[in-house]
Amino acid sequence: MCPSNTTVATIRKAHRAKRTEQERTRAHRLNGALDTLKEQTTSMPFNKCWKVTKSQLYRNMHTHWRKDCQTKGS
Repeated sequence: MCPSNTTVATIRKAHRAKRTEQERTRAHRLNGALDTLKEQTTSMPFNKCWKVTKSQLYRNMHTHWRKDCQTKGS
């Protein structure tokens, strides 16, 4: 017996809502991790209004880690 169109639509809607929530959770976690990196790698005081692109953040991280490795190696 085939499910009705209403049942299929309801199942699809629930599945889409679950996927949307999963993506929202993933994005929130990623943004939280990026905020933590900003706090730890920027030389300026962390300010929520201060915009940093991901490429700037990655460059700052690389510089920060390089300095940290040189300090530990010396």
